[in-house]
Amino acid sequence: MQFSSFALLAILASAANALTDSVPASPENALAHTVNLFNGVNTTTVTIGRPGMAMLAGGRKNMCAGSSRCTNKQGFRDQCKEAYMKVDPNSVYTTDRNGSGGVCSGTCGFFLEGGGCRATYEEFEEAYHTIRNTNNCLTCGYAFKPRTGEKCWIKFDYVSHC
Repeated sequence: MQFSSFALLAILASAANALTDSVPASPENALAHTVNLFNGVNTTTVTIGRPGMAMLAGGRKNMCAGSSRCTNKQGFRDQCKEAYMKVDPNSVYTTDRNGSGGVCSGTCGFFLEGGGCRATYEEFEEAYHTIRNTNNCLTCGYAFKPRTGEKCWIKFDYVSHC
């Protein structure tokens, strides 16, 4: 069996994190990291992969980028819709690891990323419509949070469990 260099790096990064029992210092630069998501019952810690911000022709970002496990299959699309329906109008989501960074259902998460970011229900609503309608993403995708200089974004992506 032959491993790709990406698979080997992912395995090594996971092993290093498990051995040190710590979260990478910079999730934006890690191959995989964890985030706390609300599943409708309680908050659970899930592992997510970090895709590069894929570029399209002309230097534009691929706003429908996601991990390699993203799929357009109907079951995954339904899980993403269910995750979206769990966004709480009374919650403020954060990336500070003390609270919830978003919501999930099955293996689809709808969550906030970046350093020191916060987002309200209304900002998740706006991101949902940007991802689905403006960017025309069927499943995975992201939208930058306004007025953050592309430092915070809300995204749909594959998660390890919910």
